[in-house]
Amino acid sequence: MEPLPLDLAWPEILKCLKSHSNLVLVAEPGAGKTTRFPPQLLKSGLIPDGQNILMLEPRRLAARAAASRIAEEQGWKVGEQVGYQVRFENRTGPATRLKILTEGLLTRLLQTDPELTKTGAILLDEFHERSQHTDLAVGILSELQQLSRPDLRLIVMSATLDAEKISKYLGDCPIVRVPGRTYPVTVHNGTKPLSLESGPPLFDRVSSMILDVIEGRSAREGDVLVFLPGTREIRGVRERVQDRAARVGFETVELHGSLSLEDQDRAIKKSHSNGALHSKIVLATNIAETSLTIDGIGTVIDSGLARVSRFDAAGFSRLQLSRISLASATQRSGRAGRQGPGISHRLWSKFDESSMSDFEQPEILRTDLTEPLMTLLAQGVRDPESFSWFEKPPTVSLRAALTTLDELGFRNPATGELTTDGREALKLPLPVRPARLVLEAARVGQVRLGSLIAALLTEKDIVLRSSSGADRSGLESDVLVRFHKLNDPGARDVDRIAKQVCLRAAEQIERIASGLRLKPTSSANWAKGLSEDEIVLKLVLLGYPDRISRRRRQGESQARMIGGKGVRLSQFSSVERSEFFISLDSMEPPPHAPGIKNEVLISLASHIERPWVEQFFSQHLKPTSEIVFDENSRSVLEQSALCLRDLPMTEPRVKRASVDDAHAVLVEACLENWTLWFSSREDIRALEDRVQFLRKAALGAGDGKAEAAVASDAGVVGEEPEMSLDENFRREFLEEACFGSTKLDEVLGKDLLEIANRHLPPDLSGLLRKEAPEKIEVPSGSQMKINYPEERLPYIEVRIQEIFGWTESPKLAKGKVPLQLHLLGPNYRPVQITSDLA
Repeated sequence: MEPLPLDLAWPEILKCLKSHSNLVLVAEPGAGKTTRFPPQLLKSGLIPDGQNILMLEPRRLAARAAASRIAEEQGWKVGEQVGYQVRFENRTGPATRLKILTEGLLTRLLQTDPELTKTGAILLDEFHERSQHTDLAVGILSELQQLSRPDLRLIVMSATLDAEKISKYLGDCPIVRVPGRTYPVTVHNGTKPLSLESGPPLFDRVSSMILDVIEGRSAREGDVLVFLPGTREIRGVRERVQDRAARVGFETVELHGSLSLEDQDRAIKKSHSNGALHSKIVLATNIAETSLTIDGIGTVIDSGLARVSRFDAAGFSRLQLSRISLASATQRSGRAGRQGPGISHRLWSKFDESSMSDFEQPEILRTDLTEPLMTLLAQGVRDPESFSWFEKPPTVSLRAALTTLDELGFRNPATGELTTDGREALKLPLPVRPARLVLEAARVGQVRLGSLIAALLTEKDIVLRSSSGADRSGLESDVLVRFHKLNDPGARDVDRIAKQVCLRAAEQIERIASGLRLKPTSSANWAKGLSEDEIVLKLVLLGYPDRISRRRRQGESQARMIGGKGVRLSQFSSVERSEFFISLDSMEPPPHAPGIKNEVLISLASHIERPWVEQFFSQHLKPTSEIVFDENSRSVLEQSALCLRDLPMTEPRVKRASVDDAHAVLVEACLENWTLWFSSREDIRALEDRVQFLRKAALGAGDGKAEAAVASDAGVVGEEPEMSLDENFRREFLEEACFGSTKLDEVLGKDLLEIANRHLPPDLSGLLRKEAPEKIEVPSGSQMKINYPEERLPYIEVRIQEIFGWTESPKLAKGKVPLQLHLLGPNYRPVQITSDLA
C-alpha cells in the first residue's frame, strides 16, 4: 500500500486524540483523509470493543467509493470489516465496525438509538459543504457529548473549511493540517464575465471550450471533467459535443445524482472497449467536486455555476442557479491534479473572483427547516431557539417551520412536543408534507397509492418538459398527469431512469408505511366509493393544506396562496380552469420575464374543490372582514368572506367602509402612492420644490452660480433635517386630509396646500415664506409665481414693462441666491433671460 501524507501525520493525530475527544482534520486533496484516517482510527485502540465508527458522506457515490477503496487498500471485504449504507442499499453486517453512511441516515439511527450506544466515533467528512444534515448532526452530537456521552469522539474533516470556527465550537479541540499529494494544476481563466444564465448560450459556451480542448486548440491533459449546474445543462452540452467527440476518440458520459449507482460507477472508471482504453469526457454536476477520484481525469472545464437549494418568496425550496464559491472553484480545479499534472479551464474572468464568496452559504440558513426541527423535537428539544446551533438559522425561519409542523398536526403547540402522528411521520424517508399525505393514505387503506404519490412529489420529475408546455389532457392536475404516466408503460415524454427511481422509492415508502401505528380518526372513511383519481386529489390537499391557492380571476394564471403570496401558474402546469388548486412546486422564471417580478412561478399544481376544504378543514374556516383600498373605485371598502386563514374561500360581500374604519387604510394607500397622487399635483409639487431649493442652498449644492451661497450663514436656514417633507410630515398631513373621507377623489378635492402649510415645521414654514416665497410682487403690483426647478436657479416669467423701477435682480435665501428673470415682450414672447439688472 502506497504511503500517503496522512500516514506520515498519524503520530501527531494520535497524540491529539489521546488528549481530546474531538478533532478538526484539514487535509488537502490526495492526503488520504477519507480512505486512510478511518481504518487507522479503528486500529488505534481508541475505539472500545463492541463500538463502531460511523463516517458520514454527503453523497451515495462518495460513500460507496470510500468503502470500496478502504476495503481494497486494507485487504478487507465490503460488508464485513467495512461497509456502507445508502438509500436503497445496505452493505453492512454484524461484524462491520467501520460504517460509511450518507448524512441523512444519522437521523434514522438517532430514532432507534438516541444515545448512539454502539458508536465510538463519528467522522463528518467534507464538512465544508455545510449541508443541513451536517449542521444538525454536529449540533446534536455536541450536545450528546456534553449531556451523556463524553466518551463519544467527533472528528470534522475537510480540505477547505474555517477550521478555527468549528474548533472553537467543539471545545477548542486540536486542529491538524495535512498537506495533499496532488500534482500542479495550471489554471486558465476566460476573458468573458461569468453570466448567471443557463440555456443555449451556456450550452454553446461550454461546448465550444470542450471542442477546443479535445481537438487541440486549447491545453489538455488526460480525460476531461466538465462541471455543469444540472442535468438539463448536461444533456444540452452532450447533444452538441458527443458526435464530434466520438470522431476524435472520446466517449461522452454523464455523472449526476439521478443516475443509478451502476451508471455512476461506470462514469468514474476508465473507459474500455474491446480491451482498449478510451479517452472520455465526463459531464458532471457538483457530485464530482469532492470525496472521489475519477480515473484518468487531467483536465477540468468549470462553468462556475451550480444549482443550490434555497427558499423562495413563497416558502418553496427549489434549486436556484447560483455562482459557486472560491472554495468550490478550488475543489473543482483540484480534480485535475489527483493523478498527474493537470489543466483547469475556468469559464469566467479573473476579475469575477473578486466578487465570489469564500465559502458556500450553509444550507441551514437558506432552506426549509421543518425536517431538522422534527429531528430536534424527537430528541426532546422543545425550544429550537435554545439549541446549540453551530450557526443559528434566522428566527423567522425557525418560527415559520414550527407553524408548519403545528398546522400539519405533527407538533403540539401547547407542550412543544411531537404528536403521535409526528413520531410516525419521522419514520418515513420523506419531507413533512408528503409524510402527512402518506399518513392520511394509510388511514383509509390506500398505502400503495399514497406511497406512489409521495414518491412522484419528492423524486426527480418523471415527465420530460418540452418547449410546447404542459399536458393538455384536461386532468387539471399535474399530479394526476404523472400518476397516469407512471402506470402507462407506453407513455410518452417520460424519463425512464426517473420513473424507475420513483417506483423504487414508492416501494420503500410503502414498506415502512405499512408498519405505522396510527390512531383512527372520525373521517377515516372519506375515501369510500371514490375513484382513484379523486382519492389522489384529496390526498394532495390533506398533505399540503398550507399551499391552497385561489385564482384571482377566471382565465388568468395569477392566484393568491394562503399567506397572501402571489403565485402564477407556468406554461408547464396542466391546471387551466380550476378556481382552487394546490401549489406544489415552483421554478425559476425565464430571464427577463415580464410581469412576474413579485410572484412565484408554479410549475406543479393540482386541482381541488371548495367543498373538500370544508370537509377536511371546517374547524379552520372563519368568517372574516377586511378593510381594503380598492384601486378600481379609488375608495375604501369592507370585504366580508369565509376564509381559511387569510385566503377567502367564498366570493366577498363588498360595501363601502365606514368613515372611521376607512381612515387608516386611506392614509396608508395615500402614503404608498404619494408620488403618483400628490407629487404630481401642481400645488404640492411647488411646495416640495421650494423645500428642495432651501435644502440645496443650505448644503451649498445648488446651481453653480449659487454654490455655497447660504451654507456659510447658519442664520439663514435651519439644520438639514428640517429641510424635507419627510414621512412624518406626509403622515400628519394625510391624517387631516383623509379625515371624514372614504374616497381618494374626496381627498384630492380639498385645499391640500392649505392643509400642508398647517403641518410644516414652524421654523421651515417661516423660512419658506421669507427665503423661498411662493410669489413675489413686481413694481407693477402684480404677484408673480416663482418657479424652483431642480437643476437651475429659481425664476419668474414677467413682461419687461412690469419690472420698470427695479435696479437690480431680487435675491432669495438671505439675498445670496439671485432670482432669474425670464423677460417677456408686450406680446408675452420670450425676449431675454437675466439675473443681473445692474
